[in-house]
Amino acid sequence: MKKFVLFYFLYVATFYLVVTLTPLEEIVTNLAVSLTSHTINLFGIETQLSGRSFLLGDSVMMVEPQCSGLDAIILFVSVILAYPSSLKVKLLWAISSIFVVQFLNTLRITLLAFLLLEHKNYFDLVHLYIAPFIMVSIALLMFYIYTYHANSSTLKDKRT
Repeated sequence: MKKFVLFYFLYVATFYLVVTLTPLEEIVTNLAVSLTSHTINLFGIETQLSGRSFLLGDSVMMVEPQCSGLDAIILFVSVILAYPSSLKVKLLWAISSIFVVQFLNTLRITLLAFLLLEHKNYFDLVHLYIAPFIMVSIALLMFYIYTYHANSSTLKDKRT
């Protein structure tokens, strides 16, 4: 357990160092804005992109770097890499989790955009409380599934 915690914090620190020294945060934030804008457009609602924000009806929605999903990706990939398992399982789960988290984050921001358009009075409640609770719950479920598969693959590797 000590080794897991140590490696987890090392991975988190390393990833945040990379984010600090590179334009990765801006790239991921712009990706989140672009994916959300395109998703909203699929519903026949026009959006206009402008940097980290988009015009949505008579409202402007800004996606801050903290809402880009990058923090969730860093934390989740770090826990996957720190947890004992084969390199193959770790890489498969780390890469797929990046896509899953980005997909879920796009859905979250899209939902918030629809709330901003149709039910502004619920926006803060969902943005600050309900959506984070759902995202953390999904992350915990994903981690549980990962540990099950990681443990299963480790047992298979030991048998062969």
